[in-house]
Amino acid sequence: MPGKGPKVSWQFQQIPNPVGLYTANGQPWTPHHVGLAPAAADLFVCAVGNQLHFAYIAALGIVQDWEFDGTSGGELQQINNPSGFGPGVQGEFVACPQATTNAAWPSSGSPSSGLSVCPFGDQLHFAFINGEFLTGNSNGTIQDCWSDGTGQWNVQQINLGGRTDGPPAADGLSVCAFGDQLHFAYLGTNGTVWDCWYDGGAGFVLDRWNLQQINNKQINADAMTDGPPAAGGLSVCTFGNQQHFAYLDANGSIWDCWYDGSWNLQQINNKQINNGARTAGPPADRWVSVCAFGDQLHFAYTDVDGTVHDCWVDGTGNWNLQQINLGGRTGGPSAAGRVSVCAFDDLLHFAYVDDNRSIQDCWVDGTGNGNVQQINNGALTAAPPAVWGERLLVCAFGDQLHFAYLDGTPCPSDNEASCGNIWDCWWQPEPNPCQYWLDQIQNLSPGDFNTPKEYEQALAYYREKLKDCLRAHGVPIPPEPPKPGM
Repeated sequence: MPGKGPKVSWQFQQIPNPVGLYTANGQPWTPHHVGLAPAAADLFVCAVGNQLHFAYIAALGIVQDWEFDGTSGGELQQINNPSGFGPGVQGEFVACPQATTNAAWPSSGSPSSGLSVCPFGDQLHFAFINGEFLTGNSNGTIQDCWSDGTGQWNVQQINLGGRTDGPPAADGLSVCAFGDQLHFAYLGTNGTVWDCWYDGGAGFVLDRWNLQQINNKQINADAMTDGPPAAGGLSVCTFGNQQHFAYLDANGSIWDCWYDGSWNLQQINNKQINNGARTAGPPADRWVSVCAFGDQLHFAYTDVDGTVHDCWVDGTGNWNLQQINLGGRTGGPSAAGRVSVCAFDDLLHFAYVDDNRSIQDCWVDGTGNGNVQQINNGALTAAPPAVWGERLLVCAFGDQLHFAYLDGTPCPSDNEASCGNIWDCWWQPEPNPCQYWLDQIQNLSPGDFNTPKEYEQALAYYREKLKDCLRAHGVPIPPEPPKPGM
């Protein structure tokens, strides 16, 4: 883990982008189509089995996906194929050519919310809001390109008369698996949160699809809760047998509409305007990130001053409030955008971009002890500055922790907006140089020897070899040498 335990190895890489000349693993990528501005938007990172997917919207509304194998290899695939444009890179293939619609390019300053990737059993879903590339205008349809366990690709429209009659999507698309259900949640008009969901079983059969309005009961008596209109920041999270739909209202209050067999509603922060709120955390600024951490559920956000706050409930139902940066749990500097939260082993990471476009990682252990480390910009890695805002994602992948972000390359649709090339800074524990001798000791068994004395001699021999190795690498020798089976 960063800052404690075994030594770690930091690495960084630039993810291939088919609209410019880039280098992946030291090799140049040559696009078929040149002259397009290098940019990516709506970055989404998702770990699926032994692959880490970096999905994003590229030029012309193309959804691209880089599959990383965890070492130095990967494969670029184009998900949709608007106007028959793809493939855009030599060696690339179009996964779902029947998806001829394009993804909407986000407008300047818009939260990253038009693309969501989610595994569901042996399926992998790439959902996006359809719209125009250059203007960012959208017709509000949600398109879902998904592969099944056999490698067969499919496309389906989720709302507006497709799988459901859900109204147009305006923002905040979030796809989330909940048991044998798959949920497509989004923000509609009038601050309404909608959820189009599939109710398990084999194949996507129409009678298994459902539509529910989550909040805003004042305009629809059939809504699940009377949560106030949403102003943005939709975050959906599965927590045990609960599913949580969290969002911000116009006052910066975080509302959580959650289901555990029946529907519930709670206000998380801003107790100063509602004494029934769970905590006295100040108003939130634009975003909220919800993350499960063992038997805890965390609602993290930044306020207008760049302070990161975390409202969380433990397994006994007790609510807590902690400040993460600026002298709270850590001395991390002010945040200049959304905080991305990720549980990794026994640590909870709160990552954000500061005013200098450096990525700060504030991490807290189960006892409340905190530390901070700078990821890019000449600190742990030489990866370039990050763009301010929401396009930073932290993702656990096996024994690796990845910090993916966009740099400040201008968007092709707006030279004042920043989209950028994708960078990935990641770490994993360095291999134990003495692991061979540890394995030899662990594998010893008295039954493999003719006499107990022979076994003790072999055990003593391997223990001395382990000590020699530890000394050679400057590692302290434990007081008691490891014993077989421990």
